[in-house]
Amino acid sequence: MYMKKYFLTLILCSLLVVGCSSDSSINNKQREGTHTSQTKSSDKTPAMWFFDEGTKTWKSSPDAPPCDDPFVFDQSPVNVSAVTSVLYPGQTRGNNYKAHGGFAFDNSQTNEIAVSLPLDAFLVEGSRYIESGEVQYLLDFVSDCGIAVRFDHLRILSDDVMKIIDDNFPEAKVNESRTTKVHPAVKFQAGDSIATSVGFIETKNVSFDFGVYDYRQRNEASKDPTFASEKGLFASQTFYGVCWFSMLPQADAQRIQSLPSRDVQMGTTSDYC
Repeated sequence: MYMKKYFLTLILCSLLVVGCSSDSSINNKQREGTHTSQTKSSDKTPAMWFFDEGTKTWKSSPDAPPCDDPFVFDQSPVNVSAVTSVLYPGQTRGNNYKAHGGFAFDNSQTNEIAVSLPLDAFLVEGSRYIESGEVQYLLDFVSDCGIAVRFDHLRILSDDVMKIIDDNFPEAKVNESRTTKVHPAVKFQAGDSIATSVGFIETKNVSFDFGVYDYRQRNEASKDPTFASEKGLFASQTFYGVCWFSMLPQADAQRIQSLPSRDVQMGTTSDYC
């Protein structure tokens, strides 16, 4: 159950630029933008995360609280024992560079996969769109300390999340996946249900995208001039994407790293892992 007691006063940021990102070619669903989050203590001023295009850095105002270091999720977003292969973050797949990874469930007879939030975080934005004739959902969450997670290719959302989507998002359109802000951002807890079904029914694709971004610091790949030049268009993601395998609880992290890559062409090649 999301907690409505954490309402945020959102501050408009002139640096907001909206775009899109997905494994599909439609709209490239990548974006530059503003994320607003709130500290866990109600007596503290909420922190506003925004992307400074000039310096290619995420910033918060006022300063955000520190994250645990190393950062480990409270739980995995799915039942990892059911995962059959993974997409590695930090790869070129198809014609686009992907900062996110993903999970596949090739042994599942249905698309009914339970997806939960792995950390306490705010739902800040997302999109509802139609791809390959089916409605899909993309959701962005950001924690109070600056760890952001993105889910994409969710098919059926939990009732709590769906109500927020209906209150904030336009109706789904074909190949229109630009993100919409959630006003005000809504706090969820680790373990809260996010979705109950993923992927595509018609193509029997039981999988979804999962990306993690650490707004506190640029990743190592982005420090290479060639990478920075080639991948800088969507720096808010490509410069901050991380290899999230080790952020899962230990047993789940070990299993994920033992699984094959879902992308047979790229395999385990990754700029982040």
